[in-house]
Amino acid sequence: MSASTLDEDHQLGELLVELSLLTRAQLADACEALPRDRTPPLLARDLFERGLLSPVRLLDALRGRAVPVRCLPCSRFETAEAWSPDRPVACPGCGAPMRVPGVPPGLLGLAGSAATQRLMAILLKIIVS
Repeated sequence: MSASTLDEDHQLGELLVELSLLTRAQLADACEALPRDRTPPLLARDLFERGLLSPVRLLDALRGRAVPVRCLPCSRFETAEAWSPDRPVACPGCGAPMRVPGVPPGLLGLAGSAATQRLMAILLKIIVS
């Protein structure tokens, strides 16, 4: 993995432990299982696949909190106060949308409405079963 991939997966992992969504042992197991040659940060996706975390639970835990965000074009890091997937944060440096490190960008687009969140939860139960 590249240094930036490790950084993003590490930041997300620490945040998940801080929010009590994962234990340190679960995080260590998940990180150890990640292939070393992955380029994009995929810790969140791997946790979803293992059933340790759901996209809806992740977004609900992050919503309204101070969350670290990163601008991909200029590599700037900021803290988004009262973060919400419904309100993208613009980079103060270049104006590009900032994202939560380690969280798949497509996940945020799926999280808009309560109906969409319920549908995602149902679909995840079907996929995981």
